[in-house]
Amino acid sequence: MKIGNIIDFNSSVYLALENFNIIIGNKIMSDDPVSYGKGFFFGLVFGGVAGAVTALLLAPKTGEEMRQDIADKSSQAIGKAQGYLSDVEVDLSSAVRSTVNEGRNRAEKIINDAKSKADDILASADNVLSDAKIRASGTKEIISEKVSDVKDIVSGKVDTVKGATKAGVDAFRQEINQVR
Repeated sequence: MKIGNIIDFNSSVYLALENFNIIIGNKIMSDDPVSYGKGFFFGLVFGGVAGAVTALLLAPKTGEEMRQDIADKSSQAIGKAQGYLSDVEVDLSSAVRSTVNEGRNRAEKIINDAKSKADDILASADNVLSDAKIRASGTKEIISEKVSDVKDIVSGKVDTVKGATKAGVDAFRQEINQVR
């Protein structure tokens, strides 16, 4: 490998890091501990990648061996990424399942509470209706007794008025007969 290629490669890595620094908003050298930690992490990752690529390119191997090494490292990286993705997928699916089950349990509890309150309201309404029916039937009996009593009293008074009217008419007739 030629020295000019190495210098070009190092310049490319430097430019890539500068572009990344611009993309993340120049927060690599911040006073904020979180930003500093992110910057340190990104620097560590990019430094590792740059070092690995430099080591591969500077290693005294043939082009065929180099391509094979790059292919092997790429397949290893893809395998690790797939492993991480499957782990994330498992974690995510279990979290989704847990959330769905929790939502279902809360919904069932709300439904059961609503049913219980509706049953309580219906039972209370039935009690009020039964009490009203009992009071109404009791009132009906009392009214029937009072109407019957009034009929008896009126009937007795009508008989008295009839008797008094008949006596008055008879007395009037006698008076008229005496006057004549």
